[in-house]
Amino acid sequence: MEVLKRIRSFFLPISLVFLLVYFLILQFIDREDFINFTIIFILFYAVTFIVFWVVLNNFMKYIRSIRKITDEVVTTNKEKENLDETVKQVGSIADKLTYYDRKLTKRQKGFNAIIESIGEVIWIQKTNGLINVYNQAFCDLTDDENPKSKYFWNVIKQTELYGFVDSIHQNPTNKLQKLDAGNRSMLCSSSYLEDTAEIVFILHDTTELQQLEVIKKDLILNVSHELRTPLTSIKGFLETLEDELDSDHAYYIQVIKRNTERLINIVNDLLILTKLEHVRELEYEQIDLPKMLESTFLLFENKLVEKKLKLETEISSDLPLLTADYFKLEQVLINLIDNAIKYTDLGTIKISAQFDEEMIIQISDSGRGIPNEHLDRIFERFYVVDKSRSRKLGGTGLGLSIVKHIVQLHQGEVSVKSVIGKGTTFTVKLPVEHDE
Repeated sequence: MEVLKRIRSFFLPISLVFLLVYFLILQFIDREDFINFTIIFILFYAVTFIVFWVVLNNFMKYIRSIRKITDEVVTTNKEKENLDETVKQVGSIADKLTYYDRKLTKRQKGFNAIIESIGEVIWIQKTNGLINVYNQAFCDLTDDENPKSKYFWNVIKQTELYGFVDSIHQNPTNKLQKLDAGNRSMLCSSSYLEDTAEIVFILHDTTELQQLEVIKKDLILNVSHELRTPLTSIKGFLETLEDELDSDHAYYIQVIKRNTERLINIVNDLLILTKLEHVRELEYEQIDLPKMLESTFLLFENKLVEKKLKLETEISSDLPLLTADYFKLEQVLINLIDNAIKYTDLGTIKISAQFDEEMIIQISDSGRGIPNEHLDRIFERFYVVDKSRSRKLGGTGLGLSIVKHIVQLHQGEVSVKSVIGKGTTFTVKLPVEHDE
């Protein structure tokens, strides 16, 4: 095919030229010399064709060899350039890998150091149960010095802890739970990392804290009980002396009596608050809230008259029965109404009760109000907004704390809103029904 291409591209034009020359010369040749001329011309054409063919082939071979050498040189240079570039890229990648490996190793060491420095028990396990990361506290808890890449059910021996971990393993989630394992109390938390399919467990030993809580409770209860008897005796003797002493000394008796009564109130409130925090038991019964409010109002008739305050009520007539602890709920109402009267010098005390999926009780006053910076802390024990006024009125700083604990025991909530110069409103929300 290549030969034919050469003939068509090169020798066909030459043949046409020879034919043209042949016919031009033939005009000047005699007929007798026609045959001889034609034979000589054909031989000349054949020789010329062969010579050109040989020369052309040799020339093309030379050209092809030069092209081949040129292509090889170009290809070799390109391959060399590509190889050099590849070597440089591989070297750069190797340097980056070394850098990131050192950085990762450094971070891993730092992470392990942080884990080891934490006193709580910490470990991380895959969602398939394999333990991946842990600290020495975990090894001490499980008596296994090398729990890595082991399944948690082969490592954790404590029944309560195993149950907690297994429940999280079955349903990975974030959870916080208290556990009692023998003589130890633990606060266990789990954090599910969805991106890495891992679960982080942290165990905090709360045994010592619970022991301190028990000691604190016992101390308060014992001290309160021990104080009640002598304080009651002091108050009784003061009342006896009050009738026998003349008016010049009666003032001092009144001061002693007032402070004694304040101490008795503090002791009683401490006892109530301590029992609420640790006993946490309620005696549920069906309560007619309007009747409870009506009987509670009778306790404050004299105080309202003394301070010339007006009592307004707004109680719905179709309130459902409320399932609650009568005595404790009455304490809530007494404390809130008593505070409203104490801190209102002029105006109105308003009590409202309505039902909207839950029982809503509001106690409002038209007193001086509470500054905003105190609103977040007024339910703390012994926190008093105006200490001098509270001391003068016989406040203990425990009433609102008692209110908060009782409402929370009933699975409700208490809140407060106040405007300086216009008054304060306490809102208590309680579920109507409870499982006894």
